[in-house]
Amino acid sequence: MGDSVDARAIRGERLRRHLLTQPAADTDAYFALFRLLQPVAPPAMSYPGSPPELVHRATFSASKEADKLRADRSLVKGRFLNGNVGYVFADDLELYATAFRKPVKGLNEVQQVAYDTLANLGPLTPRQLREETGLLNKKIMPALHRLQTAFLVHEDQPDEDWEREWRLFEDEWPDVDLTRRPQEEAVAEVVARYLSAHVFGTSAQIRDWSSLPKRLVATVMDDMKSSGRVKAVEVEGMGVGWMLSDDEV
Repeated sequence: MGDSVDARAIRGERLRRHLLTQPAADTDAYFALFRLLQPVAPPAMSYPGSPPELVHRATFSASKEADKLRADRSLVKGRFLNGNVGYVFADDLELYATAFRKPVKGLNEVQQVAYDTLANLGPLTPRQLREETGLLNKKIMPALHRLQTAFLVHEDQPDEDWEREWRLFEDEWPDVDLTRRPQEEAVAEVVARYLSAHVFGTSAQIRDWSSLPKRLVATVMDDMKSSGRVKAVEVEGMGVGWMLSDDEV
């Protein structure tokens, strides 16, 4: 059992860090939180191609500011968290891709055709891919999405245009090395950011948010505890969970 921490203090500090008690008036504060909460999805019930946004966190148009960063590829689209669309900063792409990618052991026929077509012809829109391969949209898009979760292809979406280009990931991001660090190390950094924003989280909450395997999360949390990066705490009404070791509430 860990140290006891006051639940009211945890909730209050979480609201403050999430900019819900006082929304950000400047982009620096907003995007500092955005970086901790990556990958950030477009708002619920928005249309395809909408920019990512942390709702109710800013006194300005956060989606408009995110759209500016998306236009110059500072924010990039990927599929994380069990294959869901999300955006991360380009300089964090290697970290989040390493933590969340779902490798493909062997490409099926449609996936192989899609991959080879992009490799041979370069960037193509979905319409162009359909024309080149003769495959129906209902076959080609699931294949692209699965390749996207493996970070074998990249969907370039700098704006709201539905006709976005697909490219080979290695061609678009030649400096991103998904073998540079072990997945456990990348997950540990992502979890540290999660706890920095949320203050406290149980192993179950971390698994639910990340959609990572139970064994992987358990291994990472044990390693983070052994290294002194996190501490086990008990919060009344919330259970036993984790906080960063240097966090004071």
